[in-house]
Amino acid sequence: MRGLEKKQRQHTPGLIWAGVVFALASIIGIILLFQWNDLRAEESQAHVPSFVVMELSQIDLGVDWTQFWPDAGFLVLSKEDAASKHAERAGDQLFTWNEEVEEWFLVPAQPGASLDQVFPQLVADLLSKDQRVVLERTAEGYSLGSLVRLPGANQYITAKTWRFYQVNPLVMRNAEGTEPADELASQAPRLAVVIDDWGYDSLAARQLLDYPFPLTIAVLPYMPASAKIANAAAEKGHEVILHQPMEPLDTAISPGPGAIYLTMNEDEIRTQLMANLQHLPVVAGLNNHMGSRATSDTRVMQNVFEVLRDTELFFLDSYTIHTSVAGQVAEEYAVPYAVNDLFIDNINEEEQIMSQIRQGIELARRKGSAIIIGHVRINTAQALWRMLPEIITSGVQLVPVSALLQNH
Repeated sequence: MRGLEKKQRQHTPGLIWAGVVFALASIIGIILLFQWNDLRAEESQAHVPSFVVMELSQIDLGVDWTQFWPDAGFLVLSKEDAASKHAERAGDQLFTWNEEVEEWFLVPAQPGASLDQVFPQLVADLLSKDQRVVLERTAEGYSLGSLVRLPGANQYITAKTWRFYQVNPLVMRNAEGTEPADELASQAPRLAVVIDDWGYDSLAARQLLDYPFPLTIAVLPYMPASAKIANAAAEKGHEVILHQPMEPLDTAISPGPGAIYLTMNEDEIRTQLMANLQHLPVVAGLNNHMGSRATSDTRVMQNVFEVLRDTELFFLDSYTIHTSVAGQVAEEYAVPYAVNDLFIDNINEEEQIMSQIRQGIELARRKGSAIIIGHVRINTAQALWRMLPEIITSGVQLVPVSALLQNH
């Protein structure tokens, strides 16, 4: 027993030292752990960027756009303002700003005017004044951005953007079809301008095809440029209809190739009308060329409207005679239908045509909508172009005739 007790006493100092070492190691470990956590926290804080809010509302290129565009040959249809939030990191700083966006809808005041003729010189002038800008060509026009440098960084941001859209029938019709109309626009009076007797290439035809608002192009079949004009008008966003020749009161006057006569039976009318439609497959409907005798005949119009019902096309009554039965037959066959309110160029003088267009505008204001018909003539084309400022300020919206149909 004494030997065992002695042996145990000999090991006691070693155990004490081991405990001391373990305790010291634990204390050192705890200290190092706290220091490590402090270092991690400092490192984490060092990587948190400081926020910088940039005030860019005063950014401007020094251009008075309301004066610039009329001088450049464009009328301002409308201007819209918007803004979007952006953030950009540069080094240890996070910059935030609101990018203002102005959208300008511009109407060419003359045939052939294009934004492509304006922007090269505009950008050159801005660069000569040490303005930093970025220019982008879009499908509808141009986007112009003003660049500013981030403080303390060799980095530029777009501070403000101006978007310029050249108004044309395609832009107007696409916007009408995809964007919900606001309350004011939905109440705007509407005017459809129909141009008859297309089929030949001419200066008047080219000026009318360039018209910035939607026209309804009534094309005669089998003329030298009928198919070409119909396709060109459709590509530009104008509505195309068949200007269907029909028998007039004076049987000595020929309405032209592809005409419908009272002597035709049902099969002959269908065959002729289908051939005309196949010649101009882009059409959305038809109106009568001459046709005072034909549109007054119930049987003939029933045969015509049967084809229109089967092909899902509409009929615009040019209303060359007050005895027309087109309206009653359209209702009988449930074919969408409209009727002309006014011919604008029976007197082929520019000032007189402008006066008639004004009368059409007043009709639209009074009734809510109106349809007017002119012809492919140089005086008609120039009158329509000269009336653009009055049309814009009138608040009347120019639309295809299909927007004004009576659906039975």
